[in-house]
Amino acid sequence: MSTALVIGGWFAQGFIQALLDKASDCAIQQFARRRGLHDDLRRLRTSLLRIQAVLDKAETRWNHKNTSLVELVRQLKDAAYDAEDLLEEFEYQAVTRGDQKSDLFSFSLSAATEWLGADGDDAGARLREIQGKLCDVAADMMDVMQLLAPDDGGRQFDSKTVRRETSSFLTENVVFGRDREREKVVELLLDSGSGTGSFSVLPLVGIGGVGKTTLAQLVYNDDRVGNYFHLKVWVCVSDNFDVKRLTKEVIESATKVERSDRLNLDALQQILKEKIASERFLLVLDDVWSENRDDWEKLCAPLRFAARGSKVVVTTRDARIANIIGTMKEISIDGLEDDAYWELFKKCAFGSVNPQEHLELEVIGRRIAGKLKGSPLAAKTLGSLLRSDVSREHWRTIMESEVWQLPQAENEILPVLWLSYQHLPGHLRQCFAFCAVFHKDYLFYKHELVQTWMAEGFIAPQGNKRVEDVGSSYFHELVNRSFFQESRWRGRYVMHDLIHDLAQFISVGECHRIDDDKSKETPSTARHLSVTLTEQRKLVDFSGYDKLRTLMINNQRNQYPCVTKVNGCLLPQSLFKRLKRIHVLVLHKCGMKELPDIIGDLMQLRYLDVSYNARIQRLPESLCDLYNLQALRLWGCQLQSFPQGMSKLINLRQLHVEDEIISKIYEVGKLISLQELSAFKVLKNHGNKLAELSGLTQLHGTLRITNLENVGSKEEARKAKLHSKQYLEALELEWAADQVSSLEHELLVSEEVLLGLQPHHFLKSLTIRGYGGATVPSWLDVKMLPNLGTLKLENCRRLDGLSYIGQLPHLKVLHMKRMPVVKQMSHELCGCMKSKLFPRLEELILEDMPTLEEFPNLARLPCLKIIHMKNMFAVKHIGRELYGDIESNCFPSLEELVLQDMLTLEELPNLGQLPHLKVIHMKNMSALKLIGRELCGSREKIWFPRLEVLVLKNMPALEELPSLGQLPCLKVLRIQVSKVGHGLFSATRNKWFPRLEELEIKGMLTFEELHSLEKLPCLKVFRIKGLPVVKKIAHGLFDSTCQREGFPRLEELVLRDMPAWEEWSWAEREELFSCLRRLKIEQCPKLKCLPPIPYSLMKLELWQVGLTGLPGLCKGIGGGSSSTTASLSLLNIIKCPNLRNLEEGLLSNHLPHINSIRIWECAELLWLPVKRFREFTTLEYLSIHECPKLMSMTLCEENDLLLPPSIKILELGVCGNLGKSLPGCLHNLSSLTHLAISNCPQMVSFPREVMLHLKELGIVWINNCDGLRSIEGLQVLKSLKRLTIIGCPRLLLNEGDEQGEVLSLLELSVDNTALLKLSLIKNTLPLIHSLRITSSPQKVMFDQEEQELVHSLTALRRLEFFSCKNLQSLPTELHTLPSLCALVVSHCPQIQSLPEKGLPTTLTDLGFDYCHPVLTAQLAKHLAEMKSSGRFHPVYA
Repeated sequence: MSTALVIGGWFAQGFIQALLDKASDCAIQQFARRRGLHDDLRRLRTSLLRIQAVLDKAETRWNHKNTSLVELVRQLKDAAYDAEDLLEEFEYQAVTRGDQKSDLFSFSLSAATEWLGADGDDAGARLREIQGKLCDVAADMMDVMQLLAPDDGGRQFDSKTVRRETSSFLTENVVFGRDREREKVVELLLDSGSGTGSFSVLPLVGIGGVGKTTLAQLVYNDDRVGNYFHLKVWVCVSDNFDVKRLTKEVIESATKVERSDRLNLDALQQILKEKIASERFLLVLDDVWSENRDDWEKLCAPLRFAARGSKVVVTTRDARIANIIGTMKEISIDGLEDDAYWELFKKCAFGSVNPQEHLELEVIGRRIAGKLKGSPLAAKTLGSLLRSDVSREHWRTIMESEVWQLPQAENEILPVLWLSYQHLPGHLRQCFAFCAVFHKDYLFYKHELVQTWMAEGFIAPQGNKRVEDVGSSYFHELVNRSFFQESRWRGRYVMHDLIHDLAQFISVGECHRIDDDKSKETPSTARHLSVTLTEQRKLVDFSGYDKLRTLMINNQRNQYPCVTKVNGCLLPQSLFKRLKRIHVLVLHKCGMKELPDIIGDLMQLRYLDVSYNARIQRLPESLCDLYNLQALRLWGCQLQSFPQGMSKLINLRQLHVEDEIISKIYEVGKLISLQELSAFKVLKNHGNKLAELSGLTQLHGTLRITNLENVGSKEEARKAKLHSKQYLEALELEWAADQVSSLEHELLVSEEVLLGLQPHHFLKSLTIRGYGGATVPSWLDVKMLPNLGTLKLENCRRLDGLSYIGQLPHLKVLHMKRMPVVKQMSHELCGCMKSKLFPRLEELILEDMPTLEEFPNLARLPCLKIIHMKNMFAVKHIGRELYGDIESNCFPSLEELVLQDMLTLEELPNLGQLPHLKVIHMKNMSALKLIGRELCGSREKIWFPRLEVLVLKNMPALEELPSLGQLPCLKVLRIQVSKVGHGLFSATRNKWFPRLEELEIKGMLTFEELHSLEKLPCLKVFRIKGLPVVKKIAHGLFDSTCQREGFPRLEELVLRDMPAWEEWSWAEREELFSCLRRLKIEQCPKLKCLPPIPYSLMKLELWQVGLTGLPGLCKGIGGGSSSTTASLSLLNIIKCPNLRNLEEGLLSNHLPHINSIRIWECAELLWLPVKRFREFTTLEYLSIHECPKLMSMTLCEENDLLLPPSIKILELGVCGNLGKSLPGCLHNLSSLTHLAISNCPQMVSFPREVMLHLKELGIVWINNCDGLRSIEGLQVLKSLKRLTIIGCPRLLLNEGDEQGEVLSLLELSVDNTALLKLSLIKNTLPLIHSLRITSSPQKVMFDQEEQELVHSLTALRRLEFFSCKNLQSLPTELHTLPSLCALVVSHCPQIQSLPEKGLPTTLTDLGFDYCHPVLTAQLAKHLAEMKSSGRFHPVYA
């Protein structure tokens, strides 16, 4: 285990070694010699060597609790950073002065002289000062270490480190949420056939504290495991993988006899061999850290004498260890699911206290639990803190704190994760700790993160290996060690929140984030800073900008991204002058129009990302002076051109920008360090010809070359030197799609050009698009491209001869699309099999090839796994072997067959006998009658033996398939075929769809009743759609005579578009669907009632259903209430016209997980359980609309709606007497963020005493509340940002002149400009950014006395007039709005022209529709002028 000294994520030894290497660099030494600094540089190297020796000694005495030593290392870090800055300035000067004659970096004297001094005296003084600091720190560190014993402390959390011990005994009476994992592990352990040797190894992998040991204990003590294994042994390995110790412990555990320490390893292994000989044993090795394969082999040597079926279970945090020792696929242990985790957290946090007696604490507790991402150990850690003080203030303090900021004991979550960090080598520690600068839930791309590590200097060169590849190995090592996890989005990774807390803890003082207004002051020691800015949250002043290495603004990428709308620049121009030491600069969504010229003075800048600043149309010429720049990212910038000097960026390795913009770089070929170039557009002008590619020999990945019609000859094509680009893996060659010519000369030129574009023989993937020639080039054969694995030919309209491709030895993927003259793919495919063709082809995709008729020998391809064909109108047969007596070698490897719009294909009779076929997907096959004789007969032979997915859609000629249910492996069946349905429903089969998991039937137009699907033991998803004449679903369809055998695993049931369905009958039994999570019923207007829903149901969605009441919950055995907790989280009831009472049924039950309730357009609904809503402590969204009779039959005191404080979004409109609960029902909604009220005439005002509790309320929407007289109470809402008031005429009678607090309102929507005179709104006008006037009856706005309102709108950026049918003109003073950027006029037909004085000159966006023709013409002309002048830029509200 590494003991490298790291503080704040700063890896001391690695950093000092890098400084030594830099100080010894020849170029820097020569520069120092020229400037008279050679002796000073030599003394610096000597000091660094001394520091290195001191650090080596400090490792054995390092203790984070020794404040003196910690402070000295911090001083060392500051001095080392200063040294690096100076040496990098030397390096920069050495290079730029050496190139000064070529004027490559002519600017450098001005900036660099300012920093270094004209005569070198300043540089020498700085060098001597830094060297003195290093000497002083080294001496002080030696003095302190003399007082410390070796390894005095050694660990962050424990000064008396003891090896971790675990046992096989569970410490908890109840283990929550691991039933599925336990069953999976037990099933694998009891499988005697797994593995090839006498024993198998099953790794359990996951981050610290996730519950690996608990799961192992649970399995170890399972009765089935105890009965199966003759011998069970548990050993805790921890970080000391000593083979002799472990062997001795295994023997002692097995024999219950202590063994002498004097026995050598051989003697111990002999004893172990004798003990386990012919015994089936289970050995659990808990907490394994060692990656040493030799030690593992030694430990396992005697285990090979055990009986077959023995198992070894290993728990580890490192996936690499699982790969080294595992013989079975590892099981990844993730956090607990939400419901189970809450039960565990509740037990830890509340103890014996009843949560129902502390509803507000339960709300807080759920929020805390949500932050912990299912970690059991974190639940115990924070639960113990919460249980110590059951008060609202204490719990809220815990909720608002980061986990790493809370006190923790040795065996709690952060110390446990710290062990993983301690096992990292030093170079990985600083890479990991740096990640604290990213926010939680950030989605990491490997290549982006590696590039930032490179820019920070974290990646040490390794021989000839590319730096990006070294960084990639760093990243994968962190993935293997569980510091990163793959996300649900392919190619992106996430960091578990608790791992992120660890990174924050480690890097405190080094990395800092400002995410909100509550963020703490930035420490002066920070070197890496991330800030989230908005138009309200500006960049804070910070004394340490000149020392920052990293600054990231709005670098937000998470699983649920939101678009930040920015209309103005968020950055002060002075910022760039202060970033003298910056290495990584990320400026996302800052509203910048351009980068300042001073950007060129940032000499150490290596990574620059200004993506998503859509106003940037040009880059300053000074950008080209950034000699050290390695990565430039410009996604989402509307660049019109690049600076002329871009070719000076000779160290630029990564350029990320849209393909069409790359073509604007002049002389891109001079960027000789480029590692990737996604696209190159060939133009005929100098600087953009194909020859520019000649010098880019370092290109990796994929290169796409477009517009090859601009290349005139083979000689010109050869100038690209594609044959020398040995690192390219994929090449795409593309001619413009509209370049269709019949001239023989042009066809010959295309063929010659393609011949000249011969790639390197290492190429793995080749795509040719739009090629106009008739033949393939001679280099497309086995000799020239022996490694080619993928070939794609698209839109090659004259290409016919493909004789070479069948011989490519490694070709696995072949795509051919839009090739109208190809009649045969290869002579070999249509003739005799004299030679091996496509020996490794696995995927064949053919589309839009109208003349291709058949390929009779296709079925003989030995490795073909995937066939996709679409719009192949001439194909009548696919492989002759499918149409006669099928041979054993017919499609021997085929797994997936997808056919679409094959209008002449009539049958595939022997398809069912293909041995490996897993997927069949057919659509729009109008002539196909037969897809397998076996499906239409009763042959005893097993057919479709491995078919897992069958999709049949729009196949009118297909014959009945009565034997579908007998497919042994079918998992997914989706059919929209009128004749096939009767084969689904059969009560005579014992094994009917034995493995089916998803079933969708649609368009069975003749079915009147669905009888039975018998037993579907594995079905998870069932969808029935478009059965127009079905009146009844018999209980046999969804039930079985034996309990829990009908649909024991069904999770999702969807019933849609069944207009005649009246009856759903079911048998009275304990539970209809024991695992159902989602029930969705739509467009079933005659259905009157539903069966009781199971406790497992999470989502119930009803739309256009004729229900008269909601169903209840399933009863327990014997009719009593089940003790199981209901799981319902979402309830949607929309357009159910017969529904009258919701007080009974589902909402009368305890629903501890309900999160969202939506009740819309239920015209006859009378009763709602208004008192019970307060008990729904997890409810966050409540929306009730268009229920006009609601509560109209109850007494007033019974109408009061009681809501829980968890509500975040509340929407009430046209809800009868329920509106009388307003505003009183709002008083305790401390979490409310969004309030929408419409058509509630009882609403009169917003009392201050109610509004004071709504501290989070940011959006208020009020519509058609006729009785509303005052909104003055809203002025206490500090968080209010968006306000809409429409259809509230009585507000206009109460203007008022009182002065109140000014809201921080940003967006305002009204239907009458007179509302702007209300004191609450009038005081806010100078802050408003967006004003929308909608559905106004006014003919004139902002005239006479209202003109002063226009003058108050000094910050207004967006102004909209929508559906103002009577409005005669736009405001005359419109031109005076100083900040207006966007104007929108829509559905205002009476406005005939622009104001006399025109529009503001600040406008950059203009929208209009459904306006008067004259106004439309004027606005169109104005918009065209904006676009032609480059002023047009979309502006968001």
